[in-house]
Parts: sequence; C-alpha cells; structure tokens
Amino acid sequence: MTTTDTETILEFPAGIPGLPGTTSFVLESMSETPSEEGVFELLRATDDSVSLIVTQPWTFFPAYAPDLADDDLAEIGIERPEDVAIFCSVTLDQAEGCVYVNLLGPFVVNVATRVGRQFVLADTDWPLRARVDISQGAGTS
Repeated sequence: MTTTDTETILEFPAGIPGLPGTTSFVLESMSETPSEEGVFELLRATDDSVSLIVTQPWTFFPAYAPDLADDDLAEIGIERPEDVAIFCSVTLDQAEGCVYVNLLGPFVVNVATRVGRQFVLADTDWPLRARVDISQGAGTS
C-alpha cells in the first residue's frame, strides 16, 4: 500500500459508482517531469486498488457548464463557485486515436474540505462519451 499525505486525500463518502467500498483517492499528475503541465491526471485509490484517468473538462470543451442543484452541492459543503473543482473521467481508444471524456458524470470536489461526489446529470444533453481527437486536441461530441 502506498503512503499518502492525508492533506492530499479526496474523500468520496458515497463512493463512486462501479467502485464499491473505495472512498479515498488522490489526484496525481501524469506528467513525466515537474515542469510539464499535464492535461490528464490520475485519480488513484489510496489502497492502489484502482485508478482512473481524469481531466478538467474545459481543456477540451470550453462551453461545458453542468447544471448542479444547490441542494446536491450543499451535500458536500459547497456554498460558493470558488469552492468547486470539477473533473471528468477519460477513456482511451488507441485504435481510433482518441479519448472519450465522460461529461455526463463529472466528479465534483469541495476544494476546502476535499470531499467529493460523482454526479450523474439528469435532463441534459452532455454525453457520456464526448470524443476528443488527441492529435488535434479539439472536442467533438
């Protein structure tokens, strides 16, 4: 098991769908060197049982604006927009030379408390698999 600074741990008290019993994660850079700013990060379980590749959705989809209910945000202690960090899971398709970003199920984290939740957006047109051509870096859905 990897030791992790408790100040960098993100807690998902309700878990993440499909990952039962896993509630503590860290967000790690996937960059080769500290000077590189990576587009993709690794959301890794603190017990090393699972990892997900994630990205900030605005990197590829500048107009992304998930509609999150105030009551849902209050569940993780978010009261102001500056309390929010949002990232989305990524799936790589090497055969097609692209990645898919899950815009339908963003991870929302309270930056002050590091408590988060994965939301599944209802009544929205945001896709589960928004295609990104890696060679061009532009999003299409």
